[in-house]
Amino acid sequence: MSNINAQAAGITLQVIDNTNSVQRINSPIATILAQATASFYDSYFQVTATTYGTAQAVSLPAATVYFVWIKNLHATNNLSVIGTVTGGAAWPSGSVPIVAGGGVFAYLLNYSAAPANGFIAISLFASASPTPCEILVAS
Repeated sequence: MSNINAQAAGITLQVIDNTNSVQRINSPIATILAQATASFYDSYFQVTATTYGTAQAVSLPAATVYFVWIKNLHATNNLSVIGTVTGGAAWPSGSVPIVAGGGVFAYLLNYSAAPANGFIAISLFASASPTPCEILVAS
């Protein structure tokens, strides 16, 4: 069994008012760590599906994943993420998160032992084909 750490390190959420040179929000999150046994990474995953009904499945490295990072690499095309959680159904058509051009969808569960819930399926569709994205999923 692999011993993998999937982590987002040194994260700080900030809102800076450049006009008034004021920092409105500065919330350090520190490091989010998921101790994993398997991972899948594709630095240039091509999404060719363009409708909810034909969404393109992401290959998961295990039955359940707890760390999901999807970065839209296209400047203008949008990506939509369909997730299915343990014990649940796929997100309905009108409720899927949209990752705008250059945006990120992230789900990072901070844990040291595998919890009961996570994603059991992830699919993507784009506003136009092809739309490249960076994907990291870990379990």
